[in-house]
Amino acid sequence: VGDDIGKDVLEVLEIEFSIESPSKDVGEYVVNGTPNCTNYDVTIQSGKFKIKAIPLGEIVPTDNATDYTGYNIDLSDFIGNLPSKTDVGDDVIVWTYGESYNSEGTGYGESFERRDQDTYEIYIRGVAQNHLVYAPEKPVKVTINKAPLTITVEGKEVQYGEEPVFDVKIVGFLGTDSLDSLSVKVIPVTDYKIGDAVGSEYDISLSYENKSGLANYDITPALGKLTVVPRNVTITITGNSCDYDSGKTEETDYTESIAWNFSDGTSTYNSEVLEIAFSIESNTYPLTVENSPYKVTYDVTGNYAENYKVTLS
Repeated sequence: VGDDIGKDVLEVLEIEFSIESPSKDVGEYVVNGTPNCTNYDVTIQSGKFKIKAIPLGEIVPTDNATDYTGYNIDLSDFIGNLPSKTDVGDDVIVWTYGESYNSEGTGYGESFERRDQDTYEIYIRGVAQNHLVYAPEKPVKVTINKAPLTITVEGKEVQYGEEPVFDVKIVGFLGTDSLDSLSVKVIPVTDYKIGDAVGSEYDISLSYENKSGLANYDITPALGKLTVVPRNVTITITGNSCDYDSGKTEETDYTESIAWNFSDGTSTYNSEVLEIAFSIESNTYPLTVENSPYKVTYDVTGNYAENYKVTLS
């Protein structure tokens, strides 16, 4: 401002300006002035100085998802629609990421690594030429989806009176994951009880210890059935010879003297008594030395016959 105070004379009014709390970042700042003159009583009103953001066009970061891998994943790689450069000046934008909003970017980093299945809120901040260009208060979301895991227990036969043993097969573990490393136990279970009747059939289901250790997996069970089948036992004939006797004219005269016992460590369940009827392949009696030996056959009879599959050793 200058006043014409004399012919051919124009005094210059000098004012020194300063900015309160100056910064390089985008924002509006208060400007104060201090006059440097002696002939005038100057009143100065504070003004404002604005640093504008470098033009970026419209930025709408998009949510995204990826799958669990068993390792850490940099989720910043899955945030969509983040430009790498500014529209004007072609300046490179350096993006940083935080788990909570902070206007100064404190706690933000160049990556955002996570391992486990979940949906994560990520706050983003962009800087170009040391100037803040983008820092929304609303986060973008990136989800780590569960990985598929198949647990197979194939159909199983259990012999009458025995305890079933199941084979558990797991397909789909990733990284270093295993039942041991995750402290998980998978336990096949049924309604079967030892001593249930031959022919009984049961659905197999799964029980877990520390199932939370499988939280990163979408579990698909592939389960068969448990079927009770006859118990295998082996017998040995111990009384299988006799002297010729013309008085033995019936098959029972011979078969009633045939003795047997269990062999190969086999036995019945719960001390059940097996009844075995023997037959001799001959149409004439008495048996003669000339036609010896005679073939002996057998049949399991009695209340427990259907529970056993008997083999003659």
